[in-house]
Amino acid sequence: MGLPGCKPKIRGLTRPFTTGISMPGRSIQKNITSVAAGLKSRLFCSSMEARRKIMEKKPFYARGLRFSCTRCSACCRHEPGFVFLSGGDLRLLAGELECEYSKVVEVYCRWVPASGGIEQLSLKEKPGFDCIFWQQGCRVYKNRPLQCRTFPFWKSNLSSAQVWEGLPCPGIGRGKLHSRNYIEACLAQRRAEPVMARRT
Repeated sequence: MGLPGCKPKIRGLTRPFTTGISMPGRSIQKNITSVAAGLKSRLFCSSMEARRKIMEKKPFYARGLRFSCTRCSACCRHEPGFVFLSGGDLRLLAGELECEYSKVVEVYCRWVPASGGIEQLSLKEKPGFDCIFWQQGCRVYKNRPLQCRTFPFWKSNLSSAQVWEGLPCPGIGRGKLHSRNYIEACLAQRRAEPVMARRT
């Protein structure tokens, strides 16, 4: 036992007490630094991977798309096609034409065969493939069908950037920038108002 007032000695140490523990201290610090660096690297990689996955999930139109109608009427005439109708479209057309739903279907519509024994309701065409409502412009423009109102923001047109850029419409990529929210609202409206169909 040491003298009163003296610090006890530790056996086996030949150097001052502070020097004896400093060496393992630096080694521990080095190991901690190495572990921290490795962890930081893994976290960085995980973060980059997460960002990549998020970017992959974003649609190509995430920053919006430019489109302005040039009033060329190419989507309304000259080429064969279909303007499919929802129940909401029928109500609007009946109000615009001031007639019953059944009359709208009888005079202005046709049933088009689809897969699975289904027929879908579409507008008729005039000879020469003009829309039934084409008359030096759209006769029912204010209450035109949803398919016409949301053009060109259809699911089929938005399947890829290549499809979008290849659309034969002079208004694509020009004029007004439509936001992602607007585009997805068009898609949601179509889902909310499915095309009228019947079993054959």
